[in-house]
Amino acid sequence: MSSNDFTYTAEPVAVATVTRPAEQALVPQIPSPEEILEGDPVWEATEVWVSPDGSKMSGAFRSTPGRFKWYQAFHETTYMMAGHMIVTFEDGTSISLKAGDMVHLLPHTRCEIEVVETVHDFFVVTSTDGPVAV
Repeated sequence: MSSNDFTYTAEPVAVATVTRPAEQALVPQIPSPEEILEGDPVWEATEVWVSPDGSKMSGAFRSTPGRFKWYQAFHETTYMMAGHMIVTFEDGTSISLKAGDMVHLLPHTRCEIEVVETVHDFFVVTSTDGPVAV
């Protein structure tokens, strides 16, 4: 799965949605071969909520160990529920994220992600340019 090929499955709501991200059923995702740099990571994801106009979405993602390229077209906030990953940005700086950490990415961020220990995260993506997709 390309990081831009996710299909909407969640129902938009007007007022509130209560979820337990760690308990969401995840759907297998197929990374493109050019995205995988090392290992054979298994990706799973799901949408949890989509705003009525499609400009905001939350969801859950899980990946087994491996190293891959990642491009995020939209603003993303991710909360790590489990695991450990190292994110290396184009300028060479790296951050290590573990359970309990939260990270904010600006739109058009390109990086490499090394999943050290299977990660399970909850994310929110937003766009000012129309509908989002992950």
